[in-house]
Amino acid sequence: MHSTETTQGSITFPEEGAASAPRELLLAEARMLDASHADLQTIVDRVTSELAENRCASFTRFDPMARSDGMHCVPSRLFVRMVERVGQVLSPSETPLSLDVDDLREYYFTHVSLAKRAPFTCVDLVERLLARFAPRASEIAHQQAALKFARVFGLRYQKATTPVSGRIILQQGASVDVFWSPARYGFHTQSSVSEHLNALATCLPFANPSVDAEDVRQDVRDVLRELELRNWEPARDFRGEVAGVQIRLFKSAVKYHFPLAHVQALNVFCVEHAPEYFAGH
Repeated sequence: MHSTETTQGSITFPEEGAASAPRELLLAEARMLDASHADLQTIVDRVTSELAENRCASFTRFDPMARSDGMHCVPSRLFVRMVERVGQVLSPSETPLSLDVDDLREYYFTHVSLAKRAPFTCVDLVERLLARFAPRASEIAHQQAALKFARVFGLRYQKATTPVSGRIILQQGASVDVFWSPARYGFHTQSSVSEHLNALATCLPFANPSVDAEDVRQDVRDVLRELELRNWEPARDFRGEVAGVQIRLFKSAVKYHFPLAHVQALNVFCVEHAPEYFAGH
């Protein structure tokens, strides 16, 4: 199994342009992985057999099962990777869908004898995932984007504020690492800024379709790159901007200056698609 993990990044899936729809693309990938899984089992069985007949292995009491035992983990790891892949392909944005598949995991890998388990294949899993999630992909994406934005920016706890220069200011707490001179944001604040900007980049194009999703993503990349070049120092002269949202840095806070049009669109979108958040659930 170790060798599978170290090479999984080099798997070449079929070209997306060759598929007429996400369904065909995902099923082509699933069929390829099922065939590769069978080949892997054949390889392990052959190596295990050869090791059992090897004199050195016998003399040193080498355990061939140590290699073959790893095969038991392959189906569950394929399950995880294929769920991630389906969430990626079905998503209408760059942010993959988070799919609730606990019941399917139980269906395939419940703690009963192998003979009584439902047989796992990537194709069977993809068929089930598509049937369940494909018709609701946009709805799920909207719900998850709205909930993420509302939680990250703490919309439920924001108090009514007076616009400043035609903008509403939302802020996050920040802290600096005093061991550096000049002081710079610590790891937690850096991660928090990235999370806020990514939540904005995912949610805003849904809330306001006139905002180009790729332009927002590029703005986020530019801002994060500039912060890296500045070593995350909370300098007052920093003038970052993402889709018209201005970012200002202070030692104890990062402030986001939202245009009123964005605030209105985001509020309507989040209330519609994440009502459970505002209800306190």
